[in-house]
Amino acid sequence: MTNSTVLRSAVCAAALFAGTAAHAELTAAQVWDDWKSQYGTYGGGTLSVGAEETSSGVVNVRDVTLSVVEDDVNIDVTIENITFNEQADGSVRVTMDDSIPLVVTGVDGVTVTVNMSQENLEISVSGSPELMEYDVTASSYTVAFQDAVDGDVTINGDARLIASDIAATYTIAKGEMRDISSTSSIGTLDLLVDFQIPGGDGQFITAAAKVNDMRSQSEATVPLAENMEDPDEIFASGIAVAGGYIIDSADYVFDINVEGDQTAGSVSTGMVTLTGELNAQTVGYDSNTVDLQMNMQTSEFPFPLDITAGEYGTGFRMPLGVTDEPADFGFKFDIIDLEVSEVIWGLFDPNSVLPRDPATLQLALSGKAKALFDMMDPNAEPVLGEDGMPFEL
Repeated sequence: MTNSTVLRSAVCAAALFAGTAAHAELTAAQVWDDWKSQYGTYGGGTLSVGAEETSSGVVNVRDVTLSVVEDDVNIDVTIENITFNEQADGSVRVTMDDSIPLVVTGVDGVTVTVNMSQENLEISVSGSPELMEYDVTASSYTVAFQDAVDGDVTINGDARLIASDIAATYTIAKGEMRDISSTSSIGTLDLLVDFQIPGGDGQFITAAAKVNDMRSQSEATVPLAENMEDPDEIFASGIAVAGGYIIDSADYVFDINVEGDQTAGSVSTGMVTLTGELNAQTVGYDSNTVDLQMNMQTSEFPFPLDITAGEYGTGFRMPLGVTDEPADFGFKFDIIDLEVSEVIWGLFDPNSVLPRDPATLQLALSGKAKALFDMMDPNAEPVLGEDGMPFEL
């Protein structure tokens, strides 16, 4: 199963599930047409509709199936009912099933079923066909593992990701390209994993996480569906994405027993920030975490390993495409006020020669470089400099 396939399918499902609200007359049919167009942009698969009925400002759609097929995996999302209802203020209200299944079938015949469900989902779409704004709220949105079937073996377990207190706004402007901007907030994000491995003689995987107050924003420019004849040239066609998120705090715990080795531990953080961008010219990433605390214990090393840091961050930036002027590149690594337990110190300094004071390490590299060829263009001929690098410093 390829990561690109899963990502593309997830975006397709999100487009139909989360939809997109401004102040002007907008018809139900126009919103439904835009959803179909969005799927054509992201999909690379097929969209089938069992029935489509229009009457008095209402469009009812039944038995909608999104399917993506690649060499090693099939992904199908089925929505039984979607209703687009025109409102007196010129907006369109969208309602749909409370529960939506997603089925992943591998080339080996293994079938994994995941259920997506929501409580009190409200989608309001307003604006015009060229500029739509979606206001989305929900009490909760859950993605839950149902089962995995491999021949006559069925794997059951509990794996759930639950987002609560959701509020989001998406703005979609359509011209020569489709420009999408979004902001969202999630009160809490909870993860639970509890699996007993079939035939594993007591082997298990358990984990839990809680993320508090997550805010995100993103900007994307994507080609229109009719301009996407070759998905392999998606970056050459002008796609660009940028965005990031902030969370106030997070806690994680895990306990894993597999093949005779058991590892258990916990991680907690204060504020975490992450930003990134990717387009035909540049790729960049930056993350920062404060108040990091880690505790871990394994069967191979039966002493607790404790690590804390006041701050931890990584980041990089590099050019991907040929430009007239040199572009910025850089790398950074920060770890501030690092402290480790005496057990770890004892592994490499048993005689306490080194001081046990908190340690700080900060590295940074920056400069200018020109890419020698367009790395995101599948048709570009790779070019390397005398040093074997695809850049000219």
